[in-house]
Amino acid sequence: QVEIEGIDGYVSGTTDFGAVHLFRLSGAVKVETKRGDVTLRQSYVRGSVHTNAGRVLLEDVGGDVQGTSSRGGVIERRVERVSTAQ
Repeated sequence: QVEIEGIDGYVSGTTDFGAVHLFRLSGAVKVETKRGDVTLRQSYVRGSVHTNAGRVLLEDVGGDVQGTSSRGGVIERRVERVSTAQ
């Protein structure tokens, strides 16, 4: 299990197995796990979070962020997207 909290900047990484929990981030994010759940909460970011086999939860999130899962659900609670495209 990986937990990252309170980062202002760029967060990027990949895991083969295990859950990833991201809290109170701002900036950019690109995180993927091959097997496990991904949770992003209380954050304002641009980028993506992905799991190949697991669930993605976006909760209290703003910005331009996408959550995807190849084999599992994506749950969004209180997500407000703001496009950063020019």
